Amino acid sequence: MTEALAVVRVGVCSPIGLDTRQTAASIRAGITRKRETWVLDGELEPVVMGHLANAYLPPIAQALRKCVRASPLEPRLLRLATRAIHEALSREFANVELPAFLAVPRPLPGYAFLSEQFLPMLAVQTERRLALTSSRLFPDGRAGMFTAITAARDQLLIPGHAEFVLVGGVDSHLDHERIAALERDGRLRTRGPQDAFTPGEAAACFVLATAATCQRRGLTPLAWITAVSLAAPCEPRRTTLATACSRVLDPPRGEGQLVNLVMAGLNGESRSANAWGVAFVRNREHFAEPLRIEHPAEYVGDCGAALAPLMLGVAPRFMQAGIAPGPTLVWACSDPGHCGALLLYANR
Repeated sequence: MTEALAVVRVGVCSPIGLDTRQTAASIRAGITRKRETWVLDGELEPVVMGHLANAYLPPIAQALRKCVRASPLEPRLLRLATRAIHEALSREFANVELPAFLAVPRPLPGYAFLSEQFLPMLAVQTERRLALTSSRLFPDGRAGMFTAITAARDQLLIPGHAEFVLVGGVDSHLDHERIAALERDGRLRTRGPQDAFTPGEAAACFVLATAATCQRRGLTPLAWITAVSLAAPCEPRRTTLATACSRVLDPPRGEGQLVNLVMAGLNGESRSANAWGVAFVRNREHFAEPLRIEHPAEYVGDCGAALAPLMLGVAPRFMQAGIAPGPTLVWACSDPGHCGALLLYANR
């Protein structure tokens, strides 16, 4: 990554907060909000999940109520994304046309969660001017955000293209097909000791720009992304995350400070814990002592494609509060084995 990207605005909607401030404060306080849902598992027991009550989500826009939907999950993702996008695209961005690069859940075999009209419907639902011809979805689950940031960087650095790009993710496991698939694979946490996770949902997004654009527009960034990496699955699989982290940490980027905070994509499964263990040991010289590690899935459940954007969205709040005086490492891994990592510096 040859040029740092400015994180100008953020927006988050999660089970522990309807905006970025609430979500960050809840994580700092260790507040967990997981409860029974109307989805039943194979034993006809309610599935416990981190999710929002319908009353906290905006209704589907009147113009979309008769639209054909790919799945029952599609309207919920539209509603989740609305709050996050409204927060990120408020004030000076409320009427700015910009492309949206969003990470979304990976489709199941023979079952697509989203239709080709998801982005046009999102523009209608949010009442924001999304540049639909240059907007894209990245259906790669937890690692999708890192691919989206790389694509957004290309848009921002090419003269004549976008001045701003909206990047983020939205995901929810509140769907019978998704829960059934997790249960078949033995990955749905129910009762007793298990190598599994509690599902969740969330939406988070942020506006990216270059330093030149910020200076020209008189904008003060919240933070800077100085390096981003996406590593393809390798053998052994547990080393993939270590490779992604090494690329952003070695050689040191930015001011070469030690990482004080890690926003970790740990979700309760051994695969993510093993991957992080290898990554930490191989890059130990880049981490401060003591090192603060936050894993928001503990509080909201594994929110899939929204997990990494949520972590990036709340990280500036931690840095601004002085909890993490140095840079922050954000990482997450998708189920097929792709792992992403990025380095975030607070604005000064």
